[in-house]
Amino acid sequence: MMNHVLNHHRIAALGLAITLTVAGCAGISLGLGGFTPDLSERTPGFDVSHFQGTNIDWNAVKAGGSAFVFAKASQGISSPDKDFTQHVAGANAVDLPVGAYHFFQTGDDGVAQAEFFLKTVAGQALQLPPTLDLEGTLSQEDYKQAVAWMSHVKEVTNCQPLLYIDLSHYKALAPMIPPTQPVWLAEYSSSLPSEGLPPTLWFWQYAETGRVDGVPGDVDADWFFGSASDLSKLRCGALDAVG
Repeated sequence: MMNHVLNHHRIAALGLAITLTVAGCAGISLGLGGFTPDLSERTPGFDVSHFQGTNIDWNAVKAGGSAFVFAKASQGISSPDKDFTQHVAGANAVDLPVGAYHFFQTGDDGVAQAEFFLKTVAGQALQLPPTLDLEGTLSQEDYKQAVAWMSHVKEVTNCQPLLYIDLSHYKALAPMIPPTQPVWLAEYSSSLPSEGLPPTLWFWQYAETGRVDGVPGDVDADWFFGSASDLSKLRCGALDAVG
């Protein structure tokens, strides 16, 4: 992830106005577990990788109000995140919904990256969709390989992957993906842009210097456009059987 000083559990106290009403984006049915994102509703969470280490107090994380976490699983075709399994185990120990993401490596084959991701997450208890983290300097071929990654993961798991991406890359990639593609938008701001948003916006990473109880240092802070109970609608049981 983009390697958030906002505490997303204390935004009201800080007096920050998070503007989430964007015309034409709320109320779109995605046909997945009955979930319909609502940009006026937000549930806090965050993402972690080896940058945060394993000195995380997961009980404090849960008590502090975080409702979900995404953990980096892999990068490219040969680099697993060294703390992935411990992050997943910690989240599961406190019943915090957790998902896994793969950092797309430019120049590497998309299907090969998907296979490496699936091998890395095999046997892990994951409750949120598999996710592709697409960022950096990307070529047209990289976009094609990213689509190949998502297609392969969906084919193998029967789970619709989530796409983490910023607006500029999304605009370039949009002609190559269906409008129903769920998106986790990277946009560091106190408000969403008023236009050009993906039609199926599920998550928003709004800061890279967030603070979460129980986690030392900064984390990427996220909103989910639904309730905590809605997170269960994103679960894909087929992912549990991978590997």
